[in-house]
Amino acid sequence: MYGVLQRVEQHDNDDHQTRLMLSFDAHFARERKSALGQLFDYWRVATDKGFIEDENQFRPRDCLPAETAQWVSWVDTRTPSPLDFTWRDHIYAWEGEASREFRDASGLRVRDYGPKRHGRFCATEYYLCKSEERPLYHEIEQWTGGVHRHYSRLLLPVRTAEGTVNRLVYVCRRL
Repeated sequence: MYGVLQRVEQHDNDDHQTRLMLSFDAHFARERKSALGQLFDYWRVATDKGFIEDENQFRPRDCLPAETAQWVSWVDTRTPSPLDFTWRDHIYAWEGEASREFRDASGLRVRDYGPKRHGRFCATEYYLCKSEERPLYHEIEQWTGGVHRHYSRLLLPVRTAEGTVNRLVYVCRRL
């Protein structure tokens, strides 16, 4: 596949997961007009100096179109362990192929998320984004507990003027 930087596959009983870390050439080719492209453009302009003066002023939900803003979430990364990072504004509707049921994982620590395997992969990716202070673009396909999910995700670090990344902002697009 075009632009694959890393491929991780895991099989375990009824669960299967493929996670592709993709290049930004792939991102721009696939996501230019999607919610991921819109969030990236907002982030790039807001961080033109490389950081945000006040991370509380980084408010993509206030500036993006409503159909994009509804899928923007963030991760609080102020704890040393990525397993203790906490989801904020994390509302999703992917309980099945055609589900419209929304779940709210806001306030949930990564370590408390089920399935555990997904949480561990997220923790690793979040830590990489935070520590390297660079955007990450993934395509993720999962079969977990009889539920199939296939989506792309853009993960963006928000660095403060003090040089810390206290939050990662992200958006997903169902494939």
